[in-house]
Amino acid sequence: MVIAAFGDIHGNSPALEAALAEIDDAGIRTIVCTGDLVAGYPFPNEVVDCLNQRNITTVQGLYDRLTASLVRSGGQTLKRASEDAASAMRWTYDQLSSANVEYLRALPRVQRITVDGLDVYVSHGAPNAVNDSIGEKTSDQRFERYRESARADIVIGGNTHSTFDRLVEDTLFVNPGSLGCDERGAAYAIVSTEHQPWTVEYRFVEYNREVVDDAVRSAGLPSPALSTAK
Repeated sequence: MVIAAFGDIHGNSPALEAALAEIDDAGIRTIVCTGDLVAGYPFPNEVVDCLNQRNITTVQGLYDRLTASLVRSGGQTLKRASEDAASAMRWTYDQLSSANVEYLRALPRVQRITVDGLDVYVSHGAPNAVNDSIGEKTSDQRFERYRESARADIVIGGNTHSTFDRLVEDTLFVNPGSLGCDERGAAYAIVSTEHQPWTVEYRFVEYNREVVDDAVRSAGLPSPALSTAK
């Protein structure tokens, strides 16, 4: 089994297109997305349309939920967010089509798929903890709780924008990083169980950053925070 995993796109459609082109060229058919499709870069409809049309297994990220509920929350979402985050969500909501707002609102927080007899659990953060995440600072005890909660062979979650993987007993945890906000390129992970031990490879695909930066400035959006952490 080979899976391509990515997330934290934050409206960066050119990065998404570059990563998917490479994934398609590699012949990888199973693709999962850990959410945060929008809010940051000025191509939210393009990102949502792409994932929806390709029927990619996708979960709802924190920014997806907050942006889609902007009006229903009566402005409470913006009061709890930083100035830059509030600006990005407000702009994004105004640009999204009604259909895409509903798509974001309807996304599940957890997806489970079975590939070649292996169970794969996908969430935005850690299992049953959308605001939490898996990474270098996660304790052994917390990993064990997440393993018991997910009950899957592979657990994939994002949120931190930092790539990370760890085998905990018989469960492989993977954080594919941020496809849209990594200085090294459009980040995604390739998870392979074809041989023992299972492997995780991180890829960083180049794309036209000048077009993206120009679009950010034209939209009057704050420059999204970039990460290079592993």
